[in-house]
Amino acid sequence: MKKYLSLMLAVLMIVAICAGCTTTSTTGGTGTTKATTASGEPVDIVVLVADNNDPAYPLNMDRPTMKKIAEVMLEKFNVNWSIESSLGERFEETLSTRLASGVDLPDMIKHRFSDSRLVEIYESGLILSLNDLIDEYAPDVKKAFEEEMPYLTIANGTADGTILRVPQVVANIQHQVRVIGVRKDFCDKAGLELPKTTDDFYNMLVAFNKQDVNGTGKEDIVFWPSYANMNYSLGTAFGVYGAQTANTSWWYDADKKLYNSLVTDMAKDYVAYISKLYSEGLIAAAFTNYTADQRNEAVYANKVGATVGAWWDGVIMAGTLSNKGIKGEHVTIKNLVKNDSDKSMNILLNLGGYNGFMITKDCDSPEKAMQIINYGYTLEGSRLDYNGEIYPGGDYYKATDESKIDPRLQGKLSSGQMEYTEKGQAEMKAEPKLWNKMGFNTGVLGQYLIGTSGDIAREFFYTFTVEACGLAADIDWNLENLDYFIKNGVANTAFVAPTSEQTTKLDEYADLFTYIDEQIQKFMMGTRDIGEWDDFVAECEAQGLADVTAIKQGLFDSYVSIMDEMGAMVFTD
Repeated sequence: MKKYLSLMLAVLMIVAICAGCTTTSTTGGTGTTKATTASGEPVDIVVLVADNNDPAYPLNMDRPTMKKIAEVMLEKFNVNWSIESSLGERFEETLSTRLASGVDLPDMIKHRFSDSRLVEIYESGLILSLNDLIDEYAPDVKKAFEEEMPYLTIANGTADGTILRVPQVVANIQHQVRVIGVRKDFCDKAGLELPKTTDDFYNMLVAFNKQDVNGTGKEDIVFWPSYANMNYSLGTAFGVYGAQTANTSWWYDADKKLYNSLVTDMAKDYVAYISKLYSEGLIAAAFTNYTADQRNEAVYANKVGATVGAWWDGVIMAGTLSNKGIKGEHVTIKNLVKNDSDKSMNILLNLGGYNGFMITKDCDSPEKAMQIINYGYTLEGSRLDYNGEIYPGGDYYKATDESKIDPRLQGKLSSGQMEYTEKGQAEMKAEPKLWNKMGFNTGVLGQYLIGTSGDIAREFFYTFTVEACGLAADIDWNLENLDYFIKNGVANTAFVAPTSEQTTKLDEYADLFTYIDEQIQKFMMGTRDIGEWDDFVAECEAQGLADVTAIKQGLFDSYVSIMDEMGAMVFTD
């Protein structure tokens, strides 16, 4: 079977100080550059944003960071830049009202509409296509969309490759993996290595209980996953790829033909394995639908021997246990395999960014708006938006001195890393809401910050510490495993945004996907006999599985076509 390449998450940030049509001149003695604006009166640019901040510090132009950004926008682009904010809980209502009127729209809007809604407002003529503006005024955005993370094009536009928004991208490989986490301290007590195969995992859970490693005197230790994350991570060992809930569980064969990965013979084997865990009490009885309180109760009672979640769950779980007086070492691992000779299959979630900046039809200077968006994708702009100060720093932040960190991390951090100055540390300690007060990381510009495995290893090692978290915070462990995901991770199946007609048609199959999930869960819990699997598949086909697959195939084919047009490698042997 062919596979996706991972989408270049190891690429470091490109330092792009210049933007758009500004000119630069070197200032004496600093090695930095200062932009001079074009002649003429400043252009007004207003950005409509949601205010989800602490009520004591509303998001407005009085914040120090907002004033700083406004100064930079005027200096660099001859733009009088400002924000117009609306309370977060009322933002969508406010935005919908503004769009419905269709008049006097702000120059830019920061929001992440659903794919179908995004296409709808574009077809209504309310926002602009950004392709030509990006080509002419946004080299950093263009590079990100076409070379470094081409999926951004798919996630932020139409089925023909028309780009409608430019999102914020602050991410690293951690945001793309869903992995199993295991109580290593329990393994140590049971005399076991961390599991690598599905048999190892089963035997580990049995041993935890037989040896009473949590000291409760009962066989009460369980695997506590969520249904979707378990399918996504554990399913790969059985050849079930890209599975979450039924409506998102799509994979492809060697001819790029789609199929629903929860309705296959491989899925049958996977479901039978989960059924075995369930019948022996080795998986939480409520794994298909549980509350946070139910899970926390089990964690605090020291009954959770394994989980499924994000890579950072390893260090977070150790802290959670510590807060309850429990010393526990929780370690996240690469996906399990069925046989020792198999290679771990780790499918990466597609990153489409979050939020998104759109330029409206009422913007008098779209080229200036795009220059500002592009500035947010430069290292200088990203750090100004995130830290409130331009790299290499100022009063509150300064550039990281790599000579002072562990040698294993030197040269492995992403560009432009910053940390608190002594003043910043002191003021944050005195004022825990300093971020709100100053306006740090409010995301009113772009932000394009791609972290490396070294960034993650550094954070875990120095913030959470090996003493507190064990292997989960170890530098070598994190570098080895996270670099493995970057090198060998396979991107999940992707689709272009459906048209309004396709969306309506897909909605008609909602009951089918609900049925698939209900029956899969019945098989897993033993309330439906696995011997009826073929009957189940036939039932799905009778409810229109082939029809919905055909629609998804068209959306998948369009995705592949757009990637090919950009010259992005999607498939390889």
